[in-house]
Amino acid sequence: MFILLIWRSLQIKQCKAQLQEEINQRQKIEEKFKAIFDQTIQFIGLLDLEGKLLEVNKTALDCLKLKAKDVIGQPFWETPWWNYSSKYQDKLKVAIKEAKKGNIFRFETTHLTQNNQKIYLYFSIKPVKNEKGKIIFLIFETQDITNIKKVEEAFRNNQQELDAIFSILPDLFFKLEADSTIIDYRNSIESALYVTPEIFLKKPLVEILPDPVSKKVKNAINQVLELKTFISVEYSLPMPTGEEYYEARLVPYKRIR
Repeated sequence: MFILLIWRSLQIKQCKAQLQEEINQRQKIEEKFKAIFDQTIQFIGLLDLEGKLLEVNKTALDCLKLKAKDVIGQPFWETPWWNYSSKYQDKLKVAIKEAKKGNIFRFETTHLTQNNQKIYLYFSIKPVKNEKGKIIFLIFETQDITNIKKVEEAFRNNQQELDAIFSILPDLFFKLEADSTIIDYRNSIESALYVTPEIFLKKPLVEILPDPVSKKVKNAINQVLELKTFISVEYSLPMPTGEEYYEARLVPYKRIR
């Protein structure tokens, strides 16, 4: 009995040591996960199936200067990230219901920072399942797309300005690749075009124009590519109303288009 009891004691010690090692390994994994979770630039968090906030990373908290204790356990839609807008609160509730059904739900939203600056976010929420396939949590991720939206807005504004300018000018505008392929155009009077857009778009300008004019334009393009400055060229074209005279200026743009 004495020998048997010693063997069992050793076995217990071995089990305890093994258990402690597993605990240590799990703690290391959790620490690594927490470090990645908190240092990512995206807003990430975990909800229960009722939509209450269980975890949220430091990036999301810092955006509004929040403490975890102030928001953990609250319905997510009632937290400061959402309570400023009933519209987006309702949308979030729909997203949570869809995620509970096993679906991934995505939408764009806006938020106000601590400094009252509006930021644009791309929000997604999806279910987390256990090894048996049962949904146990909901995880959300929010990506800041403010810079993308600013670029889109700037592009729209520039496009509107260009459209306004070309609507009052009688001139023609063409955007060309370096090989003279026409990739875009603007005009205020359709009759001012030498041929219809179906004929010239995506085709080299030098192949559309009459031979004498084509040679002038080709030489001008070569000078633009070489000197990287604007070049002016004068020419005439036979139009339905008679011979029309033009002055064209070729200007380098970005990749010397």
